[in-house]
Amino acid sequence: MARPSPVSMILIALAGAIGFLFIRAGYRVVFGGAGGGDTALWDIPTLRLGGPFSHIVLGGEVTLEGLATSLTSGVPFAFVILVSGILLAFCDPRSIVLFVPRLRAGKSVALAFVISLSTLPFLLTTARHTRHSALHRGITPTRQLVLPILEKTLERAVGIAEALHSRGIAAHPPTNVSPGAAAVGITNLTVPDRGVTALSWSISPGEQIVLTGATGSGKTTILRALAGLLPTDPATEFSGEVNSGAGGVAYLPHDPYSLFLAGSVADEIALSWVSRGYSRSRARTHAGETLDRWNLADLSAKHPAELSSGEAVLVALVTLLATKPDLLLLDEPLHALDASWRARVVNQLHTLAGQGITVIVTDHGSPELEGWGDCFAVGPEGIQAGRYVSPEREYPRLIVTAPVEPEVVADFVDLSASYGSHLVLDQVSLQIHRGHTTVITGDNGSGKTTLLEACADQYLGHPQKFALVPTEPAEMFVKDSLAEELAYADTVAGAPPGLTRETLESILSGSWRDKIWAQMPSAHPRDLSRGQQTAVAIAIQLSHKPQVLGLDEPTRGLDEAAILSLREVIGCVKETGVALLIATHQPAHFAELSHHLYELSGGEIHKSAVTTR
Repeated sequence: MARPSPVSMILIALAGAIGFLFIRAGYRVVFGGAGGGDTALWDIPTLRLGGPFSHIVLGGEVTLEGLATSLTSGVPFAFVILVSGILLAFCDPRSIVLFVPRLRAGKSVALAFVISLSTLPFLLTTARHTRHSALHRGITPTRQLVLPILEKTLERAVGIAEALHSRGIAAHPPTNVSPGAAAVGITNLTVPDRGVTALSWSISPGEQIVLTGATGSGKTTILRALAGLLPTDPATEFSGEVNSGAGGVAYLPHDPYSLFLAGSVADEIALSWVSRGYSRSRARTHAGETLDRWNLADLSAKHPAELSSGEAVLVALVTLLATKPDLLLLDEPLHALDASWRARVVNQLHTLAGQGITVIVTDHGSPELEGWGDCFAVGPEGIQAGRYVSPEREYPRLIVTAPVEPEVVADFVDLSASYGSHLVLDQVSLQIHRGHTTVITGDNGSGKTTLLEACADQYLGHPQKFALVPTEPAEMFVKDSLAEELAYADTVAGAPPGLTRETLESILSGSWRDKIWAQMPSAHPRDLSRGQQTAVAIAIQLSHKPQVLGLDEPTRGLDEAAILSLREVIGCVKETGVALLIATHQPAHFAELSHHLYELSGGEIHKSAVTTR
């Protein structure tokens, strides 16, 4: 998420300072009046409370001088609020985290200070982003958004703690984990709310592993267990034994942004060196050299929230490698990367083979990982050697229908966008035709997500015109159970009850469905796997029967069977006249559906190929 603008931060701080003065004056009026002068304004009848509160008196005389005194006495506190807001507007307090690892005392207090300073910008950004995502669903901002804002804030707080743990800044021994064991693996791991039951698996130190499995089979849960990040509250506590080896553990989650703690890319990487005992100056030097080696020097000064999904994966990977871990856990790192970067990352993983680092990568059939490491698959029988093979599934034969008239349903003209001095979109124009599929591809950071968001924003609040499924589908959820989410989607779209669930069932099929339907009343949408979240978000937006459906990297987190199901569903949707605008690093998945293929680069869009269907 991008930080709020400096003007917004200053205005909010000013409002907070003024609000504090009024609240202080009101407090004085209510509790004992605001007397102490000759210019009487009101004489409020007094009321003395009883029992243990008998010393408290409500009401009393209110004078002009008393109000003035209460206001002026609060000015120093209001001044602190205003100055803090101005500082937050122009300085990212998260960069202070660079000082924390070198502290010999008071580390916890310093971390708490940094986190508290970072809370206000995050709350503002979360509220704005949640409101924006709700409008993409056609939800008018109401009290419905209070719950998701609070949940995201709590998730961020947990994420900060996990990031500190993953990066060795505030490590703690996790429950049920044996960090001194030589082998890496799990024994009888059971996580009831994730559908993981009695899984056992052991690998030798220094091995390179590709862990595959169906969408929702538990791959992410296994990595989180090895990273010591499973919840330990009584309602969701896992059982079994986890062996994470004898050394440091680094974990790259689905959401790489959750790892970021500093205010710039350079400081993110420098923090890893500082945590290893280097001075800040040497750490920043090493960070610059590392970015140069990875050809990422142009990202050095960027705020981490401004990175594209692929750039965030790369920066997070570089950051974790700088910690020199003994166990490196990567949760589907390739699916957000373009072809050239996927090859480079796999080459980098090859270089780790001779360094004694145990590497476990979860994946859904990326060809770049063929021949790299040993393959294991998570299935109903446990974890078996070999790559997961999606089961074949027969689909009803499509009835041949006459193609719809391809009139223009959306015409986007001169779309422009920039981040700072970097121009992402330079007067891009694009026409979308009814019943046609338009595929946008391009390198990491080329602006594909920005383009889709710019298109969707032209119809903000009207998903029946343009319905966007973002690259982070969890941003769309507003209910605390899947059953409520699907039912609410029907209500918002004015669809027949059960339509969204039927659409979801047709998108993702397989063994996970029975478990999800059984848990639906209690399963939180954000607790689903990444692929399942994508399926839910697509089903929600299809309930509007939109003229244009925008999909941002829709195959991330999906296994081959789920991708095939998705293609079948959107193929049927296309036949009804819905236009599809898809941003993807893997256009081959949609080759049979594509009418127009464009490449985005240098802020401009170029027609790469045209297929008439």
